[in-house]
Amino acid sequence: MGDMRAVCVTGWANSGKTTLIERLLPVFAQMGLNVGVIKHTHHDVCMDEPGTDTSRYALAGAQRVILAGPTQAYLHLQGEKRLTELLEHMQSADLVLVEGFDKEACLPMIEVWRDQTLPMRSPEKWRCAVVTEGEYAGDLPAFAPQNVMEIAKFILSL
Repeated sequence: MGDMRAVCVTGWANSGKTTLIERLLPVFAQMGLNVGVIKHTHHDVCMDEPGTDTSRYALAGAQRVILAGPTQAYLHLQGEKRLTELLEHMQSADLVLVEGFDKEACLPMIEVWRDQTLPMRSPEKWRCAVVTEGEYAGDLPAFAPQNVMEIAKFILSL
């Protein structure tokens, strides 16, 4: 993977994973880092509307379709993809934040733990920090969700 680093942000639904990543991105951008994000979902995704040229290419059997506009481009990959395959498309990134994939990823994981009646979701082997508003009695580094700069520095120290 070259010099690219990847870290998983895990936790149960509605624990604050997306919000944390959204807050971290401008901090990393201010540091001059090129950061990518890969988000896992259990829903089918649609790049654009049915009947458009790109959707027609995908339906006709293209395994990869890129929709390129004046200020952005989207890559559409057919079929289920493993995280390792997706990370190959992030080679130019200095850092990749991965939301989800906690059952598959062999990466450092930061657990966002909002509901303390639930067990932690990430495998203990990969969990390296906890982001929580509540009490955390374990031996891993723990951060409050608003301490974005400290969380960013910790991620870069991994």
